[in-house]
Amino acid sequence: MRQAGKNTGAVLGESSGVQRVVLGEFAFVLAQDRYMRQVLAKDPKAPIAYRFFDDYNELNSVYYSLRTRARHPAAGTLFALWMTTPEAEAIWQPSDLQAVPYGESKLDREFWLSMQKSKARVIGFLDNEKTVELLRWYRTEEGRKYLDGMARAIRGE
Repeated sequence: MRQAGKNTGAVLGESSGVQRVVLGEFAFVLAQDRYMRQVLAKDPKAPIAYRFFDDYNELNSVYYSLRTRARHPAAGTLFALWMTTPEAEAIWQPSDLQAVPYGESKLDREFWLSMQKSKARVIGFLDNEKTVELLRWYRTEEGRKYLDGMARAIRGE
């Protein structure tokens, strides 16, 4: 922090900042927890840990977009919907190591358990009581059946 105050700090992306923490150049960095998991996946003994803020933790979501007047908007929409399924998550999550809000993978459950244990306050841009109620319903047996049916319909089954 003293170096940053003397204008000798660096403006870095989160991943680079995490790497410099591991090297001992920085004591801490503000970054997503996925970068810490990526480091520990390569070296479980790396000298790094994470902590959530007590008062405010922004929950980011992944968004998929389609171009205006895309040639095949229905195909793009189906891809975006498919990317929200556990099947798609199982493909990209093992290498990316990013937890998905309200997801059901082992990584997702570990992430939410760590949040609950820390008693950290989590705020998402799209969170409101109605949305949270719907997302929780998706995790019920009835909600899972609904999502499975939607996934089958998307695949044309």
